[in-house]
Amino acid sequence: MARWETSCVREDTFFAVMDIGEIEGISFEGNKSTRRWVLESNTGISPGEPFNIGEVRRSVESLYSTNLFQWVSFDLAPAESGLVVIFKVWEKPNYALRFGARYDNINDAEGALGFFNDNLFGTALRLGVEGFGGRRRQKVEVSLGADRIWKTLFTAKISAHYFRRRFDHFENFEIVRSDWIEQGGGAVALGFQISKIGNLMGEIGSRKIGITPDRRTDTVQHYVVHKLAGRLTFDTYDRRQFPTGGQYLALVMETSQDILGGQTAFTKYFGHIGLYRTIGFLTVHPWGIVGYIGGAPPFFEMFKINNGEYIYGFRGDELLGDEMISAGLELRVNLRKRFKRSYILCGVDMSTLHIKGEPPEKSKPIWSGGFGIGVETPIGPLKILWGISNLDTKFLLFDWGYPF
Repeated sequence: MARWETSCVREDTFFAVMDIGEIEGISFEGNKSTRRWVLESNTGISPGEPFNIGEVRRSVESLYSTNLFQWVSFDLAPAESGLVVIFKVWEKPNYALRFGARYDNINDAEGALGFFNDNLFGTALRLGVEGFGGRRRQKVEVSLGADRIWKTLFTAKISAHYFRRRFDHFENFEIVRSDWIEQGGGAVALGFQISKIGNLMGEIGSRKIGITPDRRTDTVQHYVVHKLAGRLTFDTYDRRQFPTGGQYLALVMETSQDILGGQTAFTKYFGHIGLYRTIGFLTVHPWGIVGYIGGAPPFFEMFKINNGEYIYGFRGDELLGDEMISAGLELRVNLRKRFKRSYILCGVDMSTLHIKGEPPEKSKPIWSGGFGIGVETPIGPLKILWGISNLDTKFLLFDWGYPF
């Protein structure tokens, strides 16, 4: 029970210090599917501890950060020797079925379907089963992850995938030959959430890759690729279909060596930064990318011109390189009144890609630009974009739903 610790009167003002007591118990209300141990692992208080309002509020913020609840609040109830802290939660829907569709003037039409459960069996595990396909690309992936393991700040994820696509080899932007690339494999990742910095993740993955040329006279090639990767990611942008504020950062280091049956040896470094700022009806989105590969990577591991961001005027794999620098600026006009969920998009980009051993004159800057429209819809953003570059490449893209 609460009791007075000290009290005094100064200049007609009564001062008192009250000892509210210790926490006798913790209870939860509203968790219809989330298990109690999940809730306990995301609170920073325990029975027997002195009551501290700051720790209780931090526990509320921690429960919010799981992204499992619409809202979280707390209440206090008296007990024989202290207080019972009651956390009240309202759970979000756990299941999601997502659709996607896209069309461009190279890959033709493609469709995507994904099933996601963000609170599997009430354990806060995230299950994803998704796939997409079209005439030139097909992929299926299954993943299981946790944003927080028990009361720690560790995160984890395991995944398995199968991916098949047609890869075109270009000379002077003309397709000279094509290969079918099939790969199947999996990865295990373990990470740690660092306050005010982001998520630091380490990943071990393995893939078996088969390359089948279109020309039947060529030999089918097989690769085994083992990778060790480190990633630091940080993002604060809002999760709207068309973000209006925040920033993001991704730093990646991947290495693949010819050990344990692996048949490649290279190390890849990649950095990506960007932000969103909205001023009135205009949203500004500047971004930058830098990448470098040491060693001798196979062609399917090289940087593409659209690594990480959409580059106007290109489908993405017309230009490859071991070294790349890209930067761009996208402007979005946010329409008002009856068109308030519609947007006009335009952007400019500059990129350079270089392959080791080639003369420097082949690494001239590539400028591109374009425009389009965007609309928020119940199944995800709809975008129609068109662009052109100083190399006279043109590309039309229709994209609808969740990205793939």
